[in-house]
Amino acid sequence: MVEVDDYCRKLNIQFQWQSYHNCGLCLDFDKKAKKEPSPLLEQFLCHVAKTGQTMVPWSQFKNYFLFKLEKVMDDFRASAPEQRASANPNVESVPFEDMKERILKIVKGYNG
Repeated sequence: MVEVDDYCRKLNIQFQWQSYHNCGLCLDFDKKAKKEPSPLLEQFLCHVAKTGQTMVPWSQFKNYFLFKLEKVMDDFRASAPEQRASANPNVESVPFEDMKERILKIVKGYNG
């Protein structure tokens, strides 16, 4: 597992909070037809993970967060194909795609 600090260092970008807030990167992301990761928004995620300080309203960041969350879940699925162990009576067995949809639905419904 990659530490948050290591991941942020790999991005190697000088992040300026004021320019982020003023330039509307999230709004730019929302307008794009093809969604793809943004190094500046990735660094913003690192900052939130480290400090808990969001610095922007959830409504402005929600769509990028959903995009990133789905990408992480898809990457996990690709790197760790489902391996079913024997059923355990005290653990609900939910297919990956069903759980992914549950999680995304909960996040989409959250309005901060």
